[in-house]
Amino acid sequence: MKSILSLFALFPFIVFAQTKKAVSKTPPLIESISSDTVNGLFYQVSFLYDKNRRVIRITNKQIKIQTKPIQTIDERKIKEQLFEYQGSAIMPFSRKTNYYQHTNDDNNRPIILLKSVEQQYFLYNNNQRIGDSTLFYVNISNELNWNWEKEASQKRIGKLEQSTVNIHYKIDLTKPYSPPNIYADQLTLTPENNIASDHSSYRYANRSNDASYYNFASFDTMINPLKQLNIADALANEKIPSQNGGQYGKTDVSWYYVNQNNYTEYSVTTDEQTQHYKYTFKFNYTYNQFKQPIHAKAQVNQSFNKGGQFVRDYQQRFTFKYKK
Repeated sequence: MKSILSLFALFPFIVFAQTKKAVSKTPPLIESISSDTVNGLFYQVSFLYDKNRRVIRITNKQIKIQTKPIQTIDERKIKEQLFEYQGSAIMPFSRKTNYYQHTNDDNNRPIILLKSVEQQYFLYNNNQRIGDSTLFYVNISNELNWNWEKEASQKRIGKLEQSTVNIHYKIDLTKPYSPPNIYADQLTLTPENNIASDHSSYRYANRSNDASYYNFASFDTMINPLKQLNIADALANEKIPSQNGGQYGKTDVSWYYVNQNNYTEYSVTTDEQTQHYKYTFKFNYTYNQFKQPIHAKAQVNQSFNKGGQFVRDYQQRFTFKYKK
């Protein structure tokens, strides 16, 4: 009888051990992605979740480490996305995006300005996002204690079309009897649900487009950590840049929500009025036990877009950190 009672006493611990083991088989959520450090400076994007594993905040930071005369760490928030949900819904109802500017006051003391705010409401049909309505506020006077809610806003309507082969997103700000003022993003997809190309453009008046052209050559067969997130379907047309660009005439290493896997090679160009170069990235990854990337090393080749003449080679590295 004593041995039987001892077995029952151990039973909760056996159940706990089995549960813990089962939970450990679930791939963890991404916590941050950081660039390599160059001259003491690196960029980081971090993710925060609620108790239901839903994304509630994404923050882009610039972090400067100084070692002399003493070690100091200067974190500068560049952009912050705040997501809201209705009840227990998985898809976000709204997103507030804050953009920050770091400058100095009249006494040369560092200050942080809230430079602009986007209050975005997602529009769905049959649980699929079809667009959004956004109120855009700008701190024109660079007020330190700016109350954005009392500011006049500009309203923007975004239209999103999705299929198994492409994703198209457009914001048309053109006014009646005025020249075009259009933001457009076009993604084409492979049968494996990865991006084959990403073309974004901004056309204003009669000038040529500010455009970026990404073309993807290959992917691995491992897990893209952003695809695991609850916001991935709602933000299928979006990506997270490693710094703060990557669209409309700019280039940047970016991480996409829609990709099933992780790209291993791609090239990017822009319209010739913005830049004359072509960049080719070749990535090597190391993975954790869940087949998620933990380190990425990119070999970058820069050449002239016309003629292909070599300019330079360099490397970039990134680190992926996951919740425990």
